[in-house]
Amino acid sequence: MIFLIFWTNFFQKIEKLKETIQAFDGIPINKHTVFVNSEKELKEFDPVEHFQTVPEAVNRTFNRPKKEQLERGEIFISDVGKRGKKVEKEREKKYKELLQRMDRETTISGIVERVELEKKLGSSEKKVMVKKATGQAAAVYKWERVRKR
Repeated sequence: MIFLIFWTNFFQKIEKLKETIQAFDGIPINKHTVFVNSEKELKEFDPVEHFQTVPEAVNRTFNRPKKEQLERGEIFISDVGKRGKKVEKEREKKYKELLQRMDRETTISGIVERVELEKKLGSSEKKVMVKKATGQAAAVYKWERVRKR
């Protein structure tokens, strides 16, 4: 039972890492949907005018400053180079951790298969080996069908 809880947590951690890496890659997770009433409005739609921002900040999904905030000097868009290097390092660390966890998952799943196979092989039922074991995969056996009453 404890192993099962560990196993599900392990997969959840891998999924969380994949999501965070997706956020680091710049792929927007959130979408901003703007509804218009007609095709004409759709053709005339200008996101810069709608969001009241500069064209450089339209593609940002977070911290999108308005023109008046930029004019008043409330928000500065600078230090992108320094933050970019930090983000790049963080993303590399996350990728490395994700790859390590995925490798660990394949080895653990192979071990689990082997343990389950050993458990089944201990039974007194007739069995035939279909495929030999490889480096990561356990051997494949075929059991004779037995009708259970």
